[in-house]
Amino acid sequence: MNEKFATDIYQLRWMIESHAVTEALHSDTSFFSPLLLALGEIEASIAKADSQTDWYALDISFHRALVSCADSIPLLNAWEINMPVMYALLRLNTEKGYLGRYVNEFFTKHNELVKAIITGNPACYDMLKTHIMDALEISKDTLRKLQEDS
Repeated sequence: MNEKFATDIYQLRWMIESHAVTEALHSDTSFFSPLLLALGEIEASIAKADSQTDWYALDISFHRALVSCADSIPLLNAWEINMPVMYALLRLNTEKGYLGRYVNEFFTKHNELVKAIITGNPACYDMLKTHIMDALEISKDTLRKLQEDS
């Protein structure tokens, strides 16, 4: 895996998730319960804060729920095909010193994003893009460090 590949994956993630938000916001049938349930799981896990928590799976579950709000099987399939790589990048990022910051910011960032999406706040797109591109920068930095160490 290299920086170009990581950039491509995060840009694809941005395209899929931003399109999912657009579809959800412009649909008469959109439902946000999967997103709220995923956020509730995050909050409950933070309250427990045990060492068995799979933070990456919670993050993936949250973003899968976001895409599912679009009520589009092809869009969800596109996201799920790439999910294993997204999970691997999250693990890579957090194993290289980012885990503490990740856990501390995890609920707040996702909660703010959910509020913006559910209320139809157009800022939700900037928030989502920042959220995804911040993760990209951490991935690129981590990949650079790994190359330096080898």
